[in-house]
Amino acid sequence: MVDSSCAIDTTHTSAFHNLSFMRADILGAPFAAMLTAHLPRQLPPRVMVGIHLCGALSPRAVSLFGQLSHLLEVLVLVPCCLNRRADASLKRYAKDMR
Repeated sequence: MVDSSCAIDTTHTSAFHNLSFMRADILGAPFAAMLTAHLPRQLPPRVMVGIHLCGALSPRAVSLFGQLSHLLEVLVLVPCCLNRRADASLKRYAKDMR
């Protein structure tokens, strides 16, 4: 799990051995390297899940998944709102990744 907010209570994440939390801004330039260092070296499947990723966060998640496809097998994306002007290119990009 990743979030930049300090207000989020993450104590529940310790109950799951295969779930971890890091406080970071996914829009920041160094995030891909931070995530690479943070990902456990476990057997697949390694899954990236994005829930309620507003605005630029959904396209960023797709871009990160593309950059880290050698480490991640699955992207599950549940955006809550996309900028309609960017939506068409995002859909094309996601289809091309298959």
